[in-house]
Amino acid sequence: MPYFSFLSPISPILQLNPNVNPFQRSFVGEIRRIEEMARRVRFFATQIEREPDPIPIRPLYDSAPLIAVGPRAAQTIDDLDVTLNEHESRLLEMNSAYEVLSERLAELIEARHVLRETAVFFRRVRVLCDCCAAFSKQLSYSRI
Repeated sequence: MPYFSFLSPISPILQLNPNVNPFQRSFVGEIRRIEEMARRVRFFATQIEREPDPIPIRPLYDSAPLIAVGPRAAQTIDDLDVTLNEHESRLLEMNSAYEVLSERLAELIEARHVLRETAVFFRRVRVLCDCCAAFSKQLSYSRI
């Protein structure tokens, strides 16, 4: 045992799941990866549900079949993971751009309202000035 004393900091890590064999431990990373992919799919589903306009979803029989077993299964899962990651990043970019555009739209609507109210104010002032000018002109003619 003294020869393996350098492993003592690692031994608690090795004993985290003592009832699980090494074969099962090797798939923990893959399971986490699949769970992350499932999270992305749920994220897409919530984004689709939030959309007020219906989004046409292509039926699965139109898609290329996923190879879930055999020698190409790992490649298929890798491709799917990359595709989901790309789509998630694009969707997150679109969501942030939508938020920025929505804020900008609200600012522009507010600016348009301010401009309309300002135009109404200046029209009233012009009418008032014209009335005052006509009244003062009338007063000057009446004094003569």
